[in-house]
Amino acid sequence: MLSLLLAAFTSAQVLDRTIPLDGAAALQLNVSGSIHLIPDASARGVSFHVVDNGPSTPPMSVTIAHGARRLVVSITGPSQNILPFVGASGYELQVRYPPQISLDLREFAGRVHVDRVTAPMQIYDAEGNIAVDDAPASLTAQADSGNIAVSGAGSRLMLSTINGTASGFLRQAGAHRIARR
Repeated sequence: MLSLLLAAFTSAQVLDRTIPLDGAAALQLNVSGSIHLIPDASARGVSFHVVDNGPSTPPMSVTIAHGARRLVVSITGPSQNILPFVGASGYELQVRYPPQISLDLREFAGRVHVDRVTAPMQIYDAEGNIAVDDAPASLTAQADSGNIAVSGAGSRLMLSTINGTASGFLRQAGAHRIARR
């Protein structure tokens, strides 16, 4: 009986889904988990690969709303495992999207990793770190409680953190700037 109960709380939910852009030029993501953003020149829509390692109740939910020029996707699910010592908790999300799409990410609890900023991007992370590997396009990143690290930044970079450090390596000037708050 205990093994069935443990299995119900520890089995991972997996979701693979592609959402067409339907003319949207901007993508807004509302998530709470670890996220990896990958621009993909071959993408015709926004592809999600989600692995939820938390308890299976409540089940993971995806909400989609199409605006005139904006696609809004919200992913909710259990944010952590309620049983101690049973492995990973929360969900991990990999997003592939066309590089010309501007992105607005609202992360509530988890780390953010961006391979490359190819169009204007805004990232807000309430609780977690933000890492950006290459940011030639405009980037605004804010973390309430977490660190921000950006390499290869273009001239339009705005970083702010309330409880953490923010650093950015600018590609043009080759200067390294650290701001602490």
